[in-house]
Amino acid sequence: MSQSLYTSMGGISAAQTELNVISNNIANLNTTGYKSSSIHFSDVYYRTLSPGSGASGISGGSNPIQVGIGVQVSAITKNFNSGIWVATGKTTDMMIQGNGFFTAQSPSGEIFYTRAGNFSLDSAGDLVTADGYKVIGTDKVLATSSAVTPVHIPQLILPKVTSNDNFFSKDITTLNSCTLTDGVFNVSINGAAATTITVDTSTYDTMGELAANIQTQIGAPAVSGVTVTCDATTGGTIKFAVAAPATSLAFTNASANQSNFLAQTGLATAVIDTTTHTYTSSVLDYKVDVSQVTSVSDATKVNSYSIAGDGSIQVTYQNGDSLSVKVGADDNTYEFVYTTAENIVITGENVNVDANVAVPANFVIQLASITNTDGLLARGNNLFSAGINSGDIVYSVGNAMGLGDISSGGLEASNVDLSSEFSNMILAQRAVQANSRVFTTTSDVMETIVGMGR
Repeated sequence: MSQSLYTSMGGISAAQTELNVISNNIANLNTTGYKSSSIHFSDVYYRTLSPGSGASGISGGSNPIQVGIGVQVSAITKNFNSGIWVATGKTTDMMIQGNGFFTAQSPSGEIFYTRAGNFSLDSAGDLVTADGYKVIGTDKVLATSSAVTPVHIPQLILPKVTSNDNFFSKDITTLNSCTLTDGVFNVSINGAAATTITVDTSTYDTMGELAANIQTQIGAPAVSGVTVTCDATTGGTIKFAVAAPATSLAFTNASANQSNFLAQTGLATAVIDTTTHTYTSSVLDYKVDVSQVTSVSDATKVNSYSIAGDGSIQVTYQNGDSLSVKVGADDNTYEFVYTTAENIVITGENVNVDANVAVPANFVIQLASITNTDGLLARGNNLFSAGINSGDIVYSVGNAMGLGDISSGGLEASNVDLSSEFSNMILAQRAVQANSRVFTTTSDVMETIVGMGR
Protein backbone atom coordinates (compact mmCIF):
# COMPACT_ATOMS: atom_id res chain seq x y z
CA MET A 1 0.00 0.00 0.00
CA SER A 2 2.77 2.43 0.91
CA GLN A 3 4.48 1.93 -2.50
CA SER A 4 1.95 4.20 -4.22
CA LEU A 5 2.95 6.96 -1.79
CA TYR A 6 6.59 6.68 -2.84
CA THR A 7 5.64 6.36 -6.51
CA SER A 8 3.54 9.54 -6.44
CA MET A 9 6.26 11.33 -4.48
CA GLY A 10 8.74 10.34 -7.21
CA GLY A 11 6.35 11.73 -9.81
CA ILE A 12 6.08 15.02 -7.94
CA SER A 13 9.87 15.19 -7.60
CA ALA A 14 10.37 14.55 -11.32
CA ALA A 15 7.78 17.18 -12.24
CA GLN A 16 9.46 19.64 -9.87
CA THR A 17 12.79 19.01 -11.63
CA GLU A 18 11.07 19.73 -14.94
CA LEU A 19 9.74 23.00 -13.52
CA ASN A 20 13.28 23.86 -12.44
CA VAL A 21 14.51 23.31 -16.01
CA ILE A 22 11.62 25.32 -17.46
CA SER A 23 12.13 28.19 -15.03
CA ASN A 24 15.82 28.35 -15.92
CA ASN A 25 14.98 28.46 -19.64
CA ILE A 26 12.47 31.27 -19.15
CA ALA A 27 14.85 33.18 -16.88
CA ASN A 28 17.45 33.09 -19.70
CA LEU A 29 15.04 34.23 -22.40
CA ASN A 30 17.26 37.26 -23.12
CA THR A 31 20.65 35.72 -22.34
CA THR A 32 23.10 36.08 -25.24
CA GLY A 33 23.84 32.73 -26.88
CA TYR A 34 21.85 30.77 -24.28
CA LYS A 35 20.89 27.21 -25.24
CA SER A 36 17.63 25.91 -23.83
CA SER A 37 17.47 22.63 -21.92
CA SER A 38 14.98 19.78 -22.25
CA ILE A 39 14.20 17.15 -19.63
CA HIS A 40 13.57 13.50 -20.42
CA PHE A 41 12.00 10.85 -18.18
CA SER A 42 12.12 7.06 -17.94
CA ASP A 43 10.23 4.55 -15.86
CA VAL A 44 11.89 2.96 -12.84
CA TYR A 45 12.50 -0.69 -11.97
CA TYR A 46 9.43 -2.95 -11.92
CA ARG A 47 8.28 -5.25 -9.13
CA THR A 48 7.52 -8.61 -10.76
CA LEU A 49 4.53 -10.41 -9.26
CA SER A 50 4.68 -13.21 -11.82
CA PRO A 51 7.27 -13.89 -14.50
CA GLY A 52 4.64 -15.54 -16.71
CA SER A 53 4.75 -18.99 -18.28
CA GLY A 54 5.11 -20.53 -21.70
CA ALA A 55 2.52 -22.57 -23.58
CA SER A 56 2.63 -26.32 -22.89
CA GLY A 57 0.45 -28.94 -24.56
CA ILE A 58 -3.14 -27.82 -24.41
CA SER A 59 -2.33 -25.15 -21.78
CA GLY A 60 -1.80 -21.60 -22.95
CA GLY A 61 1.00 -19.38 -21.70
CA SER A 62 0.61 -16.43 -19.36
CA ASN A 63 2.23 -13.02 -19.53
CA PRO A 64 4.35 -11.56 -16.75
CA ILE A 65 2.63 -9.47 -14.11
CA GLN A 66 4.65 -6.41 -13.09
CA VAL A 67 3.98 -3.22 -11.18
CA GLY A 68 6.13 -0.17 -11.89
CA ILE A 69 7.49 1.84 -8.98
CA GLY A 70 7.66 5.31 -10.50
CA VAL A 71 9.47 7.72 -12.79
CA GLN A 72 12.97 9.12 -12.89
CA VAL A 73 14.86 11.82 -14.80
CA SER A 74 16.84 10.02 -17.50
CA ALA A 75 18.51 13.03 -19.15
CA ILE A 76 18.59 16.80 -19.34
CA THR A 77 19.91 17.84 -22.75
CA LYS A 78 20.83 21.15 -24.37
CA ASN A 79 19.37 22.36 -27.66
CA PHE A 80 22.37 23.72 -29.54
CA ASN A 81 20.43 25.00 -32.55
CA SER A 82 21.36 28.58 -33.43
CA GLY A 83 19.38 31.48 -32.02
CA ILE A 84 18.35 34.40 -34.22
CA TRP A 85 20.71 37.20 -35.29
CA VAL A 86 20.44 40.43 -33.31
CA ALA A 87 22.25 43.35 -34.95
CA THR A 88 24.21 45.64 -32.63
CA GLY A 89 26.55 47.47 -35.01
CA LYS A 90 29.52 46.79 -32.72
CA THR A 91 32.44 45.16 -34.53
CA THR A 92 33.52 43.03 -31.58
CA ASP A 93 30.02 41.54 -31.22
CA MET A 94 30.00 38.24 -33.13
CA MET A 95 27.76 35.30 -33.94
CA ILE A 96 28.65 31.90 -35.35
CA GLN A 97 26.21 31.18 -38.18
CA GLY A 98 26.19 27.39 -37.80
CA ASN A 99 28.23 24.90 -35.81
CA GLY A 100 31.09 25.66 -33.48
CA PHE A 101 32.12 27.50 -30.34
CA PHE A 102 34.34 30.44 -29.57
CA THR A 103 37.20 29.54 -27.22
CA ALA A 104 38.31 31.54 -24.19
CA GLN A 105 40.96 31.13 -21.53
CA SER A 106 40.56 31.94 -17.85
CA PRO A 107 43.33 33.61 -15.81
CA SER A 108 44.20 30.15 -14.47
CA GLY A 109 44.71 28.83 -18.03
CA GLU A 110 41.55 26.71 -18.29
CA ILE A 111 39.95 26.51 -21.75
CA PHE A 112 36.24 27.30 -22.05
CA TYR A 113 33.78 27.22 -24.95
CA THR A 114 30.97 29.67 -25.61
CA ARG A 115 28.37 30.70 -28.17
CA ALA A 116 28.05 34.17 -26.66
CA GLY A 117 30.05 36.57 -28.80
CA ASN A 118 29.56 39.75 -26.76
CA PHE A 119 33.27 40.55 -26.70
CA SER A 120 35.21 43.77 -26.20
CA LEU A 121 38.80 45.00 -26.16
CA ASP A 122 40.62 45.41 -22.87
CA SER A 123 43.27 48.02 -22.05
CA ALA A 124 45.97 45.85 -23.63
CA GLY A 125 44.08 45.54 -26.92
CA ASP A 126 43.15 41.90 -26.28
CA LEU A 127 39.69 40.60 -27.15
CA VAL A 128 37.91 39.43 -23.98
CA THR A 129 34.59 37.98 -22.86
CA ALA A 130 32.18 39.91 -20.62
CA ASP A 131 33.98 38.36 -17.61
CA GLY A 132 37.44 39.32 -18.85
CA TYR A 133 38.50 35.90 -20.16
CA LYS A 134 40.86 36.14 -23.15
CA VAL A 135 39.34 35.11 -26.48
CA ILE A 136 41.80 32.70 -28.10
CA GLY A 137 43.27 33.18 -31.57
CA THR A 138 45.00 30.70 -33.87
CA ASP A 139 47.40 30.63 -36.79
CA LYS A 140 46.20 27.21 -38.00
CA VAL A 141 43.20 26.23 -40.12
CA LEU A 142 43.25 22.84 -38.39
CA ALA A 143 44.70 21.81 -35.02
CA THR A 144 43.99 19.01 -32.55
CA SER A 145 44.86 21.07 -29.47
CA SER A 146 43.82 24.56 -28.49
CA ALA A 147 46.10 27.52 -28.99
CA VAL A 148 46.74 29.83 -26.04
CA THR A 149 47.48 33.09 -27.87
CA PRO A 150 44.83 35.79 -27.32
CA VAL A 151 43.20 37.70 -30.15
CA HIS A 152 45.00 41.05 -30.10
CA ILE A 153 44.75 44.27 -32.10
CA PRO A 154 47.93 46.41 -32.00
CA GLN A 155 46.75 49.93 -31.24
CA LEU A 156 50.02 51.62 -32.24
CA ILE A 157 52.52 50.47 -34.86
CA LEU A 158 55.60 51.90 -36.53
CA PRO A 159 55.67 50.56 -40.12
CA LYS A 160 58.61 51.02 -42.47
CA VAL A 161 57.90 50.16 -46.10
CA THR A 162 60.79 49.84 -48.58
CA SER A 163 61.47 48.19 -51.92
CA ASN A 164 63.12 44.79 -51.87
CA ASP A 165 66.89 44.74 -52.15
CA ASN A 166 66.70 41.61 -54.29
CA PHE A 167 64.30 43.11 -56.86
CA PHE A 168 66.53 42.18 -59.82
CA SER A 169 66.52 38.51 -58.84
CA LYS A 170 62.85 38.43 -57.81
CA ASP A 171 60.75 35.59 -59.25
CA ILE A 172 58.49 37.18 -61.88
CA THR A 173 55.63 34.76 -61.20
CA THR A 174 54.82 36.73 -58.03
CA LEU A 175 54.27 40.47 -58.04
CA ASN A 176 52.63 41.87 -54.92
CA SER A 177 50.83 38.57 -54.35
CA CYS A 178 49.58 38.54 -57.97
CA THR A 179 50.76 36.04 -60.55
CA LEU A 180 52.34 37.28 -63.77
CA THR A 181 50.95 35.12 -66.55
CA ASP A 182 52.56 33.92 -69.78
CA GLY A 183 51.36 35.48 -73.02
CA VAL A 184 52.00 38.58 -75.11
CA PHE A 185 51.52 42.36 -75.10
CA ASN A 186 52.27 45.06 -77.69
CA VAL A 187 54.61 48.05 -77.77
CA SER A 188 54.32 50.71 -80.47
CA ILE A 189 57.31 53.04 -81.00
CA ASN A 190 56.72 56.49 -82.52
CA GLY A 191 53.23 55.39 -83.54
CA ALA A 192 54.58 52.68 -85.84
CA ALA A 193 53.19 49.16 -86.15
CA ALA A 194 53.08 47.36 -82.81
CA THR A 195 55.87 45.04 -81.76
CA THR A 196 54.68 41.89 -80.00
CA ILE A 197 56.53 41.11 -76.76
CA THR A 198 56.35 37.59 -75.35
CA VAL A 199 56.29 36.94 -71.61
CA ASP A 200 57.46 33.38 -71.01
CA THR A 201 58.28 32.39 -67.45
CA SER A 202 59.85 29.13 -68.61
CA THR A 203 62.46 31.09 -70.59
CA TYR A 204 63.31 33.78 -68.04
CA ASP A 205 62.24 33.72 -64.45
CA THR A 206 63.66 36.79 -62.69
CA MET A 207 62.93 40.50 -62.96
CA GLY A 208 66.40 41.23 -64.34
CA GLU A 209 66.02 38.57 -67.03
CA LEU A 210 62.55 39.88 -67.86
CA ALA A 211 63.81 43.42 -68.49
CA ALA A 212 66.74 42.20 -70.57
CA ASN A 213 64.56 39.99 -72.75
CA ILE A 214 61.93 42.71 -73.31
CA GLN A 215 64.71 45.00 -74.51
CA THR A 216 66.01 42.28 -76.80
CA GLN A 217 62.55 41.73 -78.28
CA ILE A 218 61.99 45.47 -78.82
CA GLY A 219 65.35 45.68 -80.59
CA ALA A 220 64.51 42.77 -82.87
CA PRO A 221 62.78 44.95 -85.50
CA ALA A 222 65.97 47.05 -85.55
CA VAL A 223 64.33 49.98 -83.81
CA SER A 224 66.88 51.62 -81.52
CA GLY A 225 66.47 54.23 -78.84
CA VAL A 226 64.55 52.19 -76.20
CA THR A 227 66.28 50.92 -73.04
CA VAL A 228 64.46 48.63 -70.60
CA THR A 229 65.83 48.29 -67.07
CA CYS A 230 64.88 47.33 -63.54
CA ASP A 231 65.10 50.14 -61.00
CA ALA A 232 65.16 49.41 -57.28
CA THR A 233 65.63 53.04 -56.29
CA THR A 234 62.04 53.85 -57.23
CA GLY A 235 60.69 51.08 -55.06
CA GLY A 236 61.06 48.26 -57.58
CA THR A 237 59.95 49.23 -61.10
CA ILE A 238 60.60 48.52 -64.78
CA LYS A 239 61.62 51.63 -66.74
CA PHE A 240 61.38 52.20 -70.48
CA ALA A 241 63.79 55.01 -71.38
CA VAL A 242 63.47 56.54 -74.89
CA ALA A 243 66.05 58.43 -76.92
CA ALA A 244 66.26 59.45 -80.56
CA PRO A 245 65.15 58.11 -82.93
CA ALA A 246 62.50 56.82 -80.44
CA THR A 247 60.37 59.62 -78.95
CA SER A 248 57.24 57.91 -77.63
CA LEU A 249 55.84 54.51 -76.70
CA ALA A 250 52.34 53.08 -76.53
CA PHE A 251 51.59 49.89 -74.57
CA THR A 252 48.53 47.84 -75.63
CA ASN A 253 47.16 44.41 -74.86
CA ALA A 254 47.20 41.77 -77.55
CA SER A 255 43.92 40.43 -78.91
CA ALA A 256 44.88 36.80 -78.27
CA ASN A 257 47.18 34.89 -75.88
CA GLN A 258 47.17 37.97 -73.68
CA SER A 259 49.55 38.30 -70.72
CA ASN A 260 48.45 40.29 -67.67
CA PHE A 261 51.80 42.10 -67.73
CA LEU A 262 50.33 45.53 -68.51
CA ALA A 263 47.58 45.17 -65.91
CA GLN A 264 50.11 44.28 -63.22
CA THR A 265 52.59 47.00 -64.11
CA GLY A 266 50.11 49.76 -65.00
CA LEU A 267 52.11 50.59 -68.14
CA ALA A 268 49.00 50.74 -70.34
CA THR A 269 48.24 54.15 -68.83
CA ALA A 270 51.82 55.26 -68.22
CA VAL A 271 52.76 58.81 -69.30
CA ILE A 272 56.27 59.80 -70.32
CA ASP A 273 58.32 61.81 -67.86
CA THR A 274 59.35 64.81 -69.95
CA THR A 275 62.47 65.37 -67.85
CA THR A 276 63.91 61.85 -67.78
CA HIS A 277 62.09 60.66 -70.95
CA THR A 278 61.02 57.46 -69.22
CA TYR A 279 57.88 55.39 -68.81
CA THR A 280 57.81 53.86 -65.32
CA SER A 281 55.74 50.86 -64.22
CA SER A 282 53.87 50.57 -60.96
CA VAL A 283 56.01 49.47 -58.03
CA LEU A 284 56.24 45.71 -58.33
CA ASP A 285 57.87 44.58 -55.11
CA TYR A 286 57.97 45.75 -51.51
CA LYS A 287 58.99 44.65 -48.07
CA VAL A 288 57.77 46.05 -44.76
CA ASP A 289 58.98 46.06 -41.18
CA VAL A 290 56.44 46.65 -38.40
CA SER A 291 58.25 47.59 -35.22
CA GLN A 292 57.42 48.50 -31.66
CA VAL A 293 56.58 52.13 -31.09
CA THR A 294 59.23 54.05 -29.16
CA SER A 295 57.66 57.48 -29.53
CA VAL A 296 53.95 58.27 -29.75
CA SER A 297 54.72 61.02 -32.25
CA ASP A 298 56.06 58.38 -34.65
CA ALA A 299 53.16 55.99 -34.10
CA THR A 300 50.46 55.06 -36.57
CA LYS A 301 47.17 54.64 -34.71
CA VAL A 302 44.20 52.37 -35.41
CA ASN A 303 41.50 53.96 -37.53
CA SER A 304 39.16 50.95 -37.87
CA TYR A 305 39.10 47.17 -37.94
CA SER A 306 36.89 44.49 -39.45
CA ILE A 307 36.35 40.76 -38.94
CA ALA A 308 35.91 38.38 -41.89
CA GLY A 309 33.80 35.22 -42.02
CA ASP A 310 36.75 32.98 -41.16
CA GLY A 311 37.44 35.09 -38.08
CA SER A 312 40.47 36.86 -39.54
CA ILE A 313 40.93 40.50 -38.57
CA GLN A 314 42.02 43.41 -40.75
CA VAL A 315 43.22 46.53 -38.97
CA THR A 316 43.36 49.80 -40.89
CA TYR A 317 45.60 52.54 -39.52
CA GLN A 318 45.36 56.31 -39.80
CA ASN A 319 47.93 56.48 -42.60
CA GLY A 320 45.65 54.28 -44.75
CA ASP A 321 47.81 51.15 -44.49
CA SER A 322 46.28 47.93 -43.20
CA LEU A 323 47.54 44.78 -41.52
CA SER A 324 45.74 41.47 -41.94
CA VAL A 325 46.42 37.75 -42.48
CA LYS A 326 45.83 35.08 -45.08
CA VAL A 327 46.42 31.34 -45.39
CA GLY A 328 49.91 30.64 -46.70
CA ALA A 329 51.19 28.19 -49.29
CA ASP A 330 50.77 25.18 -46.96
CA ASP A 331 46.97 25.78 -46.87
CA ASN A 332 47.01 25.54 -43.07
CA THR A 333 49.14 28.28 -41.52
CA TYR A 334 48.24 31.97 -41.55
CA GLU A 335 50.76 34.65 -42.49
CA PHE A 336 50.68 38.45 -42.37
CA VAL A 337 49.52 40.64 -45.23
CA TYR A 338 50.40 44.34 -45.31
CA THR A 339 48.49 46.58 -47.72
CA THR A 340 49.65 50.14 -48.32
CA ALA A 341 47.31 53.09 -48.76
CA GLU A 342 48.17 52.86 -52.47
CA ASN A 343 46.76 49.30 -52.47
CA ILE A 344 50.14 47.61 -52.81
CA VAL A 345 49.87 44.16 -51.21
CA ILE A 346 52.92 42.79 -49.39
CA THR A 347 52.84 39.16 -48.24
CA GLY A 348 54.82 36.23 -46.93
CA GLU A 349 58.49 36.62 -46.13
CA ASN A 350 58.38 40.26 -47.25
CA VAL A 351 56.30 41.17 -44.16
CA ASN A 352 58.36 41.30 -40.97
CA VAL A 353 56.21 42.02 -37.92
CA ASP A 354 57.98 42.28 -34.58
CA ALA A 355 56.67 39.43 -32.41
CA ASN A 356 56.24 41.92 -29.57
CA VAL A 357 53.77 43.81 -31.78
CA ALA A 358 51.76 40.86 -33.09
CA VAL A 359 51.89 37.29 -34.34
CA PRO A 360 49.46 35.82 -36.92
CA ALA A 361 47.48 34.04 -34.17
CA ASN A 362 46.54 37.48 -32.77
CA PHE A 363 44.59 38.14 -35.96
CA VAL A 364 42.44 34.97 -36.31
CA ILE A 365 39.62 33.93 -33.96
CA GLN A 366 39.80 30.24 -33.03
CA LEU A 367 36.67 28.08 -33.16
CA ALA A 368 36.14 24.61 -31.71
CA SER A 369 34.22 21.69 -33.19
CA ILE A 370 32.98 19.33 -30.46
CA THR A 371 31.92 15.76 -31.24
CA ASN A 372 29.22 15.47 -28.57
CA THR A 373 27.94 18.89 -27.53
CA ASP A 374 25.55 17.28 -25.02
CA GLY A 375 28.64 16.04 -23.17
CA LEU A 376 29.77 19.58 -22.35
CA LEU A 377 29.57 20.86 -18.78
CA ALA A 378 27.76 24.19 -18.35
CA ARG A 379 29.85 26.37 -16.07
CA GLY A 380 27.76 29.55 -15.93
CA ASN A 381 28.58 32.93 -17.46
CA ASN A 382 27.67 31.49 -20.90
CA LEU A 383 30.68 29.15 -20.69
CA PHE A 384 31.10 25.40 -21.18
CA SER A 385 34.02 23.13 -20.45
CA ALA A 386 34.92 19.74 -21.87
CA GLY A 387 33.23 16.80 -20.15
CA ILE A 388 34.10 13.12 -19.91
CA ASN A 389 31.67 12.34 -22.72
CA SER A 390 32.14 15.40 -24.95
CA GLY A 391 34.45 13.44 -27.26
CA ASP A 392 37.18 14.72 -29.54
CA ILE A 393 37.56 18.47 -29.98
CA VAL A 394 39.03 19.89 -33.19
CA TYR A 395 40.18 23.51 -33.43
CA SER A 396 39.78 25.49 -36.62
CA VAL A 397 38.43 28.77 -38.01
CA GLY A 398 35.16 30.05 -39.38
CA ASN A 399 33.75 28.41 -42.51
CA ALA A 400 36.21 25.49 -42.31
CA MET A 401 36.06 21.89 -41.07
CA GLY A 402 32.24 22.01 -40.94
CA LEU A 403 32.20 25.08 -38.70
CA GLY A 404 29.91 28.04 -39.26
CA ASP A 405 30.70 31.47 -40.64
CA ILE A 406 31.51 34.27 -38.18
CA SER A 407 29.32 37.36 -38.55
CA SER A 408 30.53 40.57 -36.95
CA GLY A 409 28.27 43.40 -35.78
CA GLY A 410 25.62 41.35 -34.01
CA LEU A 411 24.91 38.66 -31.43
CA GLU A 412 23.15 35.32 -31.21
CA ALA A 413 19.95 35.52 -29.19
CA SER A 414 18.73 32.84 -26.79
CA ASN A 415 17.01 29.94 -28.57
CA VAL A 416 14.33 29.55 -25.87
CA ASP A 417 10.87 28.95 -27.41
CA LEU A 418 8.57 30.67 -24.93
CA SER A 419 5.37 29.04 -26.20
CA SER A 420 6.88 25.56 -25.77
CA GLU A 421 8.10 26.44 -22.31
CA PHE A 422 4.61 27.56 -21.22
CA SER A 423 3.08 24.38 -22.65
CA ASN A 424 5.62 22.24 -20.81
CA MET A 425 5.03 24.22 -17.64
CA ILE A 426 1.29 23.46 -17.76
CA LEU A 427 2.00 19.74 -18.29
CA ALA A 428 4.44 19.73 -15.36
CA GLN A 429 1.85 21.49 -13.21
CA ARG A 430 -0.77 18.89 -14.10
CA ALA A 431 1.73 16.14 -13.31
CA VAL A 432 2.22 17.57 -9.83
CA GLN A 433 -1.54 17.88 -9.32
CA ALA A 434 -2.22 14.34 -10.55
CA ASN A 435 0.51 12.79 -8.41
CA SER A 436 -0.70 14.81 -5.42
CA ARG A 437 -4.15 13.34 -6.01
CA VAL A 438 -2.73 9.84 -5.94
CA PHE A 439 -0.84 10.66 -2.75
CA THR A 440 -4.01 12.01 -1.10
CA THR A 441 -6.10 9.04 -2.22
CA THR A 442 -3.54 6.57 -0.89
CA SER A 443 -3.41 8.47 2.39
CA ASP A 444 -7.22 8.33 2.65
CA VAL A 445 -7.24 4.60 1.95
CA MET A 446 -4.59 3.98 4.60
CA GLU A 447 -6.60 6.08 7.06
CA THR A 448 -9.68 3.97 6.31
CA ILE A 449 -7.74 0.75 6.87
CA VAL A 450 -6.39 2.05 10.17
CA GLY A 451 -9.95 3.00 11.17
CA MET A 452 -11.18 -0.54 10.52
CA GLY A 453 -9.36 -1.72 13.63
CA ARG A 454 -11.31 0.53 15.99
